[in-house]
Amino acid sequence: MNSIIHKLPLPGIKNTERAITDSMDWLKKYQLTTGEHQTENTANAGACFTALSYPDIKYFQMRDIIDFCSWVCLLDDVGEELLLHNSFPELINFFSGLKYICEEPNYEKPAHLSLFYENPMINALLDLKSRLSIWAEIPQINHLMKAVGGFTSGIQWENAFKIQNKYPDLTTFCAMRMTSGGMEIPFSLAQCVNNVQLSIMEYTNPVIQILTKSLSFVALLDNDIYSYEKEKGSQTTYCNNIIRIYLISYPDLSEEQAISKAIDLRNQILLLYHLLKQKHPYIYESTALYFKGLEDVISGNLIFCSSNKRYKVANDKKGHDFKIIQDGKQNIIPPKDIPSISWWWSLLDT
Repeated sequence: MNSIIHKLPLPGIKNTERAITDSMDWLKKYQLTTGEHQTENTANAGACFTALSYPDIKYFQMRDIIDFCSWVCLLDDVGEELLLHNSFPELINFFSGLKYICEEPNYEKPAHLSLFYENPMINALLDLKSRLSIWAEIPQINHLMKAVGGFTSGIQWENAFKIQNKYPDLTTFCAMRMTSGGMEIPFSLAQCVNNVQLSIMEYTNPVIQILTKSLSFVALLDNDIYSYEKEKGSQTTYCNNIIRIYLISYPDLSEEQAISKAIDLRNQILLLYHLLKQKHPYIYESTALYFKGLEDVISGNLIFCSSNKRYKVANDKKGHDFKIIQDGKQNIIPPKDIPSISWWWSLLDT
């Protein structure tokens, strides 16, 4: 069994029944789902991810964050819908329009774009933005909307390959998975929940950049590792996943060996994160609340990926199971064979 090394505290599973019921009502109100099964599964994912990833959330923030996480799950699902794949212009049109709305801070009315008039996903996003704006700061909201816009770009990029039934090379995959894989959204939500806003100098600090990128990439790899079995068996049979990319990049690898390489890469990045944090404690201490929020998210995401129905395969069966351990032997040198990751550490030289 492959072991996932996770030196951070892990959250316990919490009771989210009431939160799920409330979120189901919101999903129905905005007609975001079809049928009770999809509604319950989506609300379950949003509520569980929130409960696991934001331990310091306040009562008045709970509903808004749960509904936002549910909405993101649906956006991810929309990116995988066959109907949009049948019309590439339609897919580009929808996600480009959504990105436009995210990047216009004063945009409030879908009627301004006739194409999106009465679109459930757009209306729901504007409702969420309005609700969060009551208690979150404007820079935090703008950062969150930018993160959603970046995720829409990633969905378009992935679908461009999917429609052609082609795959990117390993270094390109890692670069795009990192920049638009979606983890910036829960990271931004953590800043809203904890009322954290870094200055421009802090955001551009090389150490903070590397630490943030490392945590984001670890969470994205966890998503790929735990969702691989489900993606492999999808209707499209297309699986743009780190394990699949390893199999294509190294044809001599078995599936188990490819999974091991993905887990080794994941462990390697997380251990490099810990090592860098220890070398620069003065930077970490001044931004402790910021990184606590990010660490909470990757720990919560790990348990979410390993336990939630969203990552189950057909007939409600689990895919691969992995042992989570606190310590283990692992390479802690930047992965030089993947330039789109290894360049992060060159920032320390400037």
